[in-house]
Amino acid sequence: MFIKDALPEGATIVPIIAASDKMPVTRHTGNLEMHPLFLTIGNINSDICMKAMVHAWCCVAFMPTVKFEFHPVKRLEMGPGGIPWVS
Repeated sequence: MFIKDALPEGATIVPIIAASDKMPVTRHTGNLEMHPLFLTIGNINSDICMKAMVHAWCCVAFMPTVKFEFHPVKRLEMGPGGIPWVS
């Protein structure tokens, strides 16, 4: 069974396209980088969809990026009296 078989006569399937891109957001955020999530429908002609003035894309969310800090590997040595300590 296909989805189109369950739809009523004359119904249209509209594909949803989601896109994201890293964007620096400097105002009111302390120089954070975020990934805005944009949505559009897939049956808009690509020549029209890519024009900024048409507003075919809608920003629905901002996802903050996570920055990881890597620490150097610590060495475990034997201290005075055989007590282990980290150097």
